[in-house]
Amino acid sequence: MKNYINIKKRREALDTLNKFKEKNYNMQIVRLDNVELRKINNYLMHTVFKHNDLYVDANTLFEIMQPVGKQGKHNYHGLSPETVIGSLKKIAYPYCIFEDGIQKYAVITSEMSKNNQPIMIVIAIETDTRTNIVKEINKIVTMFPKNDVDSFLKNMPQEKILYKSVFK
Repeated sequence: MKNYINIKKRREALDTLNKFKEKNYNMQIVRLDNVELRKINNYLMHTVFKHNDLYVDANTLFEIMQPVGKQGKHNYHGLSPETVIGSLKKIAYPYCIFEDGIQKYAVITSEMSKNNQPIMIVIAIETDTRTNIVKEINKIVTMFPKNDVDSFLKNMPQEKILYKSVFK
């Protein structure tokens, strides 16, 4: 199975994501090319993301695209391949960015789920892969629709919120 997805090649990216949705390629790590992650640094006024590309475990991709209700390591969120690609394309133009633990950041995108909820992507920075082949990468921990974002952000310690758009 191909272990990279160029999100700017939409048809090819969707075909590959559909394969990851249908079968769990458990121990594989997938490189997501052309995510333009470093553009987020402009909103933060300092460098958090050193690389444009993201990585994600094939198992994570499989689980986030399974029908809602069950769970593996992650909850199944029923995301479509189109929503995954749309979220990755819009990550460089976030609605909100906040700290989500040690060396983890969450980005709420303007991409909407089928239930009209924005997609939240949690990213671990400067982490490594299970196989230690690649070091110091930005890796998607999970991706899911986030309901009631404004209430969620209102109840969060404000010092954790690094950026919030005035537009929604």
